[in-house]
Amino acid sequence: MNDISINLYCIVKRNIFPFMLSGKVDNRKTINLLVLVSDQRNKVLNTNNCYYHFAWIKNMSALLSSQLSRRGHKKFFCNICLNHFSTSDLLEKHTLKCHQVNKCSIRLPNDSERILKFTHYSNMEKVAFTIYSDLECILEKCDKVNLPNANTTFYQKHTPFSIAFYLKCSYDESLSKLFSYRGPDCIQWFIKRLREIADW
Repeated sequence: MNDISINLYCIVKRNIFPFMLSGKVDNRKTINLLVLVSDQRNKVLNTNNCYYHFAWIKNMSALLSSQLSRRGHKKFFCNICLNHFSTSDLLEKHTLKCHQVNKCSIRLPNDSERILKFTHYSNMEKVAFTIYSDLECILEKCDKVNLPNANTTFYQKHTPFSIAFYLKCSYDESLSKLFSYRGPDCIQWFIKRLREIADW
């Protein structure tokens, strides 16, 4: 039995990420290798039309620190998630749990990426169905009510008596319909129709 574990890392858009990590972490000597992939024009090709070169990562901190800052302070990196720490003690505490949980690199957004916005409006699909509704009310007189600590006096209330809505289909006009109802229970009727449409 050999008593080493090998972790492979790759370069994606000028950043280092875990490629294949060893599951054996029990006091073995760890060897970290960087997988370099040639382009398609290389003359020495294998069956996948790609040439792989493995480079030994002697110092993970020297390789990865430039991804974080240019200040040159030594950082201690976890071989599994590539998270960094300022001291080896913090790294050891982290490593105990990380080997049980993670098999991936953790990357948090920077300040320019912290707000995620949808920008490809040309790729949006139209909503299949849209509902346009209108409600008519009668203003009925009511007993004047003064609210405590307010300058508002209630003397009329809106009582709904009629409702209509138009169901518009964006891809088939034959599915578009107008619905209307008059009566004191028009709100309950409207809610019932909406539930029926939702169950289609």
